[in-house]
Parts: sequence; structure tokens; C-alpha cells
Amino acid sequence: MRRKFDFYDFLFGNLTVLFLMWSVPSLPHWIQLSGSRRVIVAVMFLLGFAALRVFAMRPAFLIDRPTDRIDLYDLIIATAAFFFIAATIRSATRSANAVMTFHRSANIALIGLLAVFAIWCSIERGGLRKIGLISFWLAAIALGQGFWELSTGTTSKRYVVVATKEEGYGWLLFGAAFLVFGLIALFIQTRKKRF
Repeated sequence: MRRKFDFYDFLFGNLTVLFLMWSVPSLPHWIQLSGSRRVIVAVMFLLGFAALRVFAMRPAFLIDRPTDRIDLYDLIIATAAFFFIAATIRSATRSANAVMTFHRSANIALIGLLAVFAIWCSIERGGLRKIGLISFWLAAIALGQGFWELSTGTTSKRYVVVATKEEGYGWLLFGAAFLVFGLIALFIQTRKKRF
């Protein structure tokens, strides 16, 4: 029987993919790198390999105890999923007009897979009720950012960075998607309770 993914699987799985994604493309021309870059690439590769080892064979003291309530681990997973989804959408839209190299396409795909993995770990860790509540939380953040960008034309109160209407509409669409996802999760949860 397969074990369920939890917070530590999420943490070490993401660390593995990120460190290896940053270091493996530099390994073929590692000899040509300068001294400090060689050290950075080697350390990142070793950290990625160590994270992969812990992900595959987790020590006994790293035990996640899921609760019925939303805890700090759920918020970390949800924030990471939000970040990875936003980064995937932003990278894909910015690269749509540029020449898509294999490395750029692979990076976008891997970041998207990290977002899916975060959502999957969250579902297996807490069930659909938690996912619905977290989705509403993320929808509120995205909708607030979208309305702010559309009404003021800037990205924040603190910094005057001009935001295009497309970015505002993108945030609104992003928030609406999380809202629909949360409603679907709660609908499935209530149907499961009836049967």
C-alpha cells in the first residue's frame, strides 16, 4: 500500500526538484565555470541529491501529524502552491512571445508540476474540507490583488510600479479559479458525507 504524501514529502520533493533543476543543466560545462560558480553548482547538486535521499527514505523522526484544522504546514503548502502557480502562469505568458528553448520549457513544466504536487500533498494531508477553505483564502488574496491593480493601476501601495490591465485581469481569473476549485472541493466533500 502506498503511503500518503505529507508536509515532509512536499518539502523534500520540492527541494530536490529545485536544487537539481538549478544545478544539473550546468554540469556538462562544469569544468568551464569559474571557481566560485563551480562551488555553488556542486553544493546545489549535493543538496538536491541529499534532499532526494531523504525524500526516498525518510528518517523516523520526521513524522507529520495531520490535524482537522488548518495549521502552519497547510499554510506553507498553500502559499507555495500559490507561488508556483503564479510563477508558472507568469513564465508561460512572458515566454509566449519569446523563443521557447527546451530548458525554458522544462523549467515552466517543472514549476507547474511543483504546483500540482503541492496541491496533491495538501489534499492527501488534510482532505477536501481543508482544500476548500485554503482555496477560498487564496481566492481572496488573488481577487484583492486583481481589484487593486485594476482600480489603481499599480501593484502595491508602497511601490509605484505600473501594472497593466492584463495583469489585473489575470489575477481576477486566478482568484476566480481558486474560488471555483474551493466550491468544487466542498461540494465533493458534502456529497461524500451523504453517501
